[in-house]
Amino acid sequence: MSSRQLDDLYEEQADKHIAELLGITADEYQQLDHDGIQDETSNDGLVYRHYIEFKDTSPKNILSKIAGLDANNTFYFEPGSFVD
Repeated sequence: MSSRQLDDLYEEQADKHIAELLGITADEYQQLDHDGIQDETSNDGLVYRHYIEFKDTSPKNILSKIAGLDANNTFYFEPGSFVD
């Protein structure tokens, strides 16, 4: 398996995990417009939580399936969501 294939596999697994946390399918997640997972940090760099903000161009029918999405189309992940 090439390095590129391995990267693609990791990205696919990450997308599936994020989609599961959002309560949607991986295919639906891939249709959403966003800049990826962001960190909310303190002034000294401590990460408090992670979030993803979906752009207004994202399909509304998919966004409506995401429980916990706020008025700014932002979803905040529970602490430990990305720990193995």
